[in-house]
Amino acid sequence: MANMALSEIYLNLTLDQIIKNYSPEEIKEFTKTKIDKLTIFNDIINITSKNSIKDKSLYDACFKGDEILALKIIENNSSSIDFVDEYGTTALIYACQNKMNIIAYNLVKSGKSIPEQINSLGKTALICACDNKMDTVLSAIIKTGKSNIKHINELKSDLTCKSKKILNKIIIGIINSDDYELNNEYNELIKYIFKNKLQKKINKKKLLNYKKKL
Repeated sequence: MANMALSEIYLNLTLDQIIKNYSPEEIKEFTKTKIDKLTIFNDIINITSKNSIKDKSLYDACFKGDEILALKIIENNSSSIDFVDEYGTTALIYACQNKMNIIAYNLVKSGKSIPEQINSLGKTALICACDNKMDTVLSAIIKTGKSNIKHINELKSDLTCKSKKILNKIIIGIINSDDYELNNEYNELIKYIFKNKLQKKINKKKLLNYKKKL
């Protein structure tokens, strides 16, 4: 495929195939001369250019579940934390999926891990952390205000019973804590609380404060 001209096969390629087989320069040159009016190729240029300058060694370490290597990379600050692959998966999602507690916590605390990201399987870091009972990581993700509770509220098939119990416990603990502050995700958080009948277990004064802002 790489030996063929992009102009001969671009209509038969998926976005993933184009990104995989052609450099940003090749795509950019072709769009300038032949198809500069097609927006999809502008998107391809942006994606490929953005990812081509990122070091994905941290992502690779999390994908493999290599906690020692991932920790060294984080300590050396030598890799991009916000790398997203063609399936929408991040280092944080893999860290949670592989139950890499220390790595996942550090990624969340970095502020660059994109906890709201949803991959092609519909998974978020929050869902993976729930499945693996990663309490500390769950708490950190929710406190970012970017945990994408909205995605869980919209799921047709909700979390498994065990995962839901873990998430419920974390949410109750966070809301009832003295140091918790409302963030931009409180509407969806409240929807989740009422959807799952958690209101009786949450401090009444704090719950009233939430209701007033809905």
